[in-house]
Amino acid sequence: MRPVILLCLLLAIPALVQCYSPDNDDDKSDDDKPDVDQPDVDKPDEDKDKDKDKVPFRCLVCKSIMENVKSKLSDNATKGDMYHRLNHVCRSVRWRYKKSCKSMLRRDKKKFVAELSKGGSPAKACTALRYCKS
Repeated sequence: MRPVILLCLLLAIPALVQCYSPDNDDDKSDDDKPDVDQPDVDKPDEDKDKDKDKVPFRCLVCKSIMENVKSKLSDNATKGDMYHRLNHVCRSVRWRYKKSCKSMLRRDKKKFVAELSKGGSPAKACTALRYCKS
């Protein structure tokens, strides 16, 4: 009985391997297969417009930092107060902004203080810091 089972397994294994191999395209119809002769089609113009409207992630983080710090500073805040708030602001931003917040402040803390000293809007400050386009 054992040789019969072994023979069945030996005959069945190649069929199973061929069935489950990743390069098997038998289950795809001709419409699903990529056409090698046809070049890729660009996105429609409306999709390109959507990409332009997206705000870069670092811009959102910068605005969040500036808004948070400005809301907690008095009108006559000193640079020392600004540095103190910037040192603690990453604790109070959204969780997904924390890592970027820390790296941005590590690199540009002096520039953030300079922009806070000017007293402009967060959007203008982040544009000047080159985190936002406009």
